[in-house]
Amino acid sequence: AKDQLHRYHAMWLGYRAIPHDATLIEAFNAETTALIDRVVFDERENYATLFTAEETYIDGFLAEHYGLEAPASGEDWVSYGPDRAGILSHGSVLAAFSKFTDTSPTQRGIFIAERLRCNEIPAPPPTVDADNPPGNADDPNACKEERYGIHAEIASCAACHNLMDPIGMGLENYDIAGRFRETDDGKPDCEISGQGALPGVGSFSGPGALAERLVESGELERCATEQYLQFALGRDLEEDDPLLDHVAADFEATDYDFQQMISNLASLEAFGFRREPSN
Repeated sequence: AKDQLHRYHAMWLGYRAIPHDATLIEAFNAETTALIDRVVFDERENYATLFTAEETYIDGFLAEHYGLEAPASGEDWVSYGPDRAGILSHGSVLAAFSKFTDTSPTQRGIFIAERLRCNEIPAPPPTVDADNPPGNADDPNACKEERYGIHAEIASCAACHNLMDPIGMGLENYDIAGRFRETDDGKPDCEISGQGALPGVGSFSGPGALAERLVESGELERCATEQYLQFALGRDLEEDDPLLDHVAADFEATDYDFQQMISNLASLEAFGFRREPSN
């Protein structure tokens, strides 16, 4: 069960294959697996704790990588300090939705919108030429905030990019390996503001504050239920699917005990049997 749940989270949160060397990937996986096990199996905490936990499990290697205080016992739970919290602060997740060798505010924004809020982002209009972006959006010498700001100035881009880019911009202080940075990679004159917004909810800066906004939105737990149901059933769900409503209500009734939600789901006829197609 643990192995399968680890696999599910790696698929859902996108870190099944990330662009780093084996040593760093192993350290990231150990950190993320420890948090999942603590929340779901060991302490059976409210599932939102996966995103809001104030501690992370690291060894000396990962402590140096993040710039955190190394645990005295070699590896242990340590405090994140300000700005970081939960699984969204892990290098595994921060590396998952990148573009080439750097972070992508757009890709990170799509990840949060679609996988944690279950809000579908429309595909670009057929008239948009993504290979030849307008203005200086593809200027390698421009600062990233300036380049991505072009999206908000063009009508054909703004409607969708305003649902994605502000989220990703709030995570820009954390690079593709989860390390804090103050400027764009290789551009010391391009200071990162780190200011972002979760559309319809509020502003934030950093993964810790983003987790707070997600919990505040009231969308995270239901979306997490939908994502797991799709994994367990092997099919897409409609927003008003009665099975989703039933399992989400059960999940809430158990104070979002993820292990209990899995057990309850496995006991349902809808999980054990498939409906015969109508003639």
